[in-house]
Amino acid sequence: GFKRDKGGILYTRTYTVENRIPVKLEAADASVDFEFGDTGAGKSYYRAAFTGKYRFSNPNDAPARMQFTFPLPEGSGTLSDFEMSINGKRLEQADLEAGYIWAGSVDAKARLEVVVKYRNQGAKTWSYRFGTRREPIKDFKLRIASPRSVSYLRGSLYPTNQTGALEW
Repeated sequence: GFKRDKGGILYTRTYTVENRIPVKLEAADASVDFEFGDTGAGKSYYRAAFTGKYRFSNPNDAPARMQFTFPLPEGSGTLSDFEMSINGKRLEQADLEAGYIWAGSVDAKARLEVVVKYRNQGAKTWSYRFGTRREPIKDFKLRIASPRSVSYLRGSLYPTNQTGALEW
């Protein structure tokens, strides 16, 4: 509010500063199953079924407001059957234009497990990118089952196991 005093008008306001400190994922376990089809006009497409399980904790001794962001694959074509749950509680569908963002209060030292599922159909590429930061994840697993051989985009990380399904 504004206050008038002998020196003129004084304006005061209160504001809250929100600090965001990234919390490392403890585990990421994702799998994708691909199917392929042909349009009949010499062009092919893929159908992907994705399931990802992610675990993180509030490391603080007090409750904290936390945020979990799940980016969808860029240029991934048509998306359907999107589901996200936290500790078994299914979340409401949201606008997925920029991926899914969940925010909420997490009890001190509490552990959360996020499960994400979706299907999509595309024509060119599919990529897995979790977040924008490069950091170690204590327990990371990615499995891709594909009836066709896989081509890797420039800068891709190659699988650590290629017998049967591709695994990282």
